[in-house]
Amino acid sequence: HTPILSLHDDARRALTRLGSVARLALISDGPSATQSAKIDALAIRPVFEHIILTDELGEGMGKPNPSAFERVMAHFAARPAQCAYVADNPAKDFVAPNQLGWTSVRVLRPDGIYANTSPAPGGEPAVTLHSLDDLDAHLPMLR
Repeated sequence: HTPILSLHDDARRALTRLGSVARLALISDGPSATQSAKIDALAIRPVFEHIILTDELGEGMGKPNPSAFERVMAHFAARPAQCAYVADNPAKDFVAPNQLGWTSVRVLRPDGIYANTSPAPGGEPAVTLHSLDDLDAHLPMLR
């Protein structure tokens, strides 16, 4: 089925802003058909130069496995200091990017599904924001 979803206003603004100054990738866990339907429902596929659905990489390749993050670096021929990962689930999202030397940014929304989730060992984000309107100032690669 086609999910009915919408981006937070600050997320739409951030994607528009960043899409004009950075090359963007998306890494998403979960069944690939479900994640692909969500991406299409949000109409964000054109924003991203590279999309990795970890389900398509094989069993055990989802976060916190670093493979998807390494593939993003290879796709862009980027160094870790040029990469940032923005997500919301500290139980799995930030372990691999932290290990690889990326800037990790947690979006902590008070009503978010992961608002009370604790970080995994090694998964403490470098930055925690409550709005993506504040994101640019925390991305060293944009300075």
